[in-house]
Amino acid sequence: MKVHFAAAVDGSKEDYKNICNLIEKIGHTVVTDHYLNRTISDIEKETPAEAELYAKRSMRWIKNADVVVFETSKPDVSVGYELAVAVNLLKPVVVMYNNEKAQVPNSIKGVESDKLQIIGYSEHTLEEILDISLENAHDSQDVRFNFFISPAIGNYLDWISKNKKIPRSVYLRNLIQKDMEENEEYR
Repeated sequence: MKVHFAAAVDGSKEDYKNICNLIEKIGHTVVTDHYLNRTISDIEKETPAEAELYAKRSMRWIKNADVVVFETSKPDVSVGYELAVAVNLLKPVVVMYNNEKAQVPNSIKGVESDKLQIIGYSEHTLEEILDISLENAHDSQDVRFNFFISPAIGNYLDWISKNKKIPRSVYLRNLIQKDMEENEEYR
């Protein structure tokens, strides 16, 4: 799987490197590990245009990833924002924190999603927990389903997307989910 990794820029680079190396060792590809090299000084030197380009790149990285892994032992607003984006895009998300240094991030306590895993780890349990979490993330990936629709339905979905500010696929997924919940025969 393609993994987007994100963490606080001023957090433990050693921990981040260890996590990225383990992801690769398990057999996945870390497609974005810029948190290993980026510094607060780099961010402070960015022009507004560079910051905007970076934000656009981050969104593209999340969209193109099969799973998104966040290390949250050091709280970070940017990581929180990316986490929210990934969850809203229905990406499989693994939120990790070193339970010897931190706790579950307050902002996600109680968040319910079958695609969100919140995992505490230690130096001794990291590899096993990461392996299990990535396997679970793989199992929760969406299945691509394409079908043809009439122009009228396409126009309606475009209207929904524009006016309700939700992607067409999310709207359709929500309709199906609601029908599944209400269908007593299915349950």
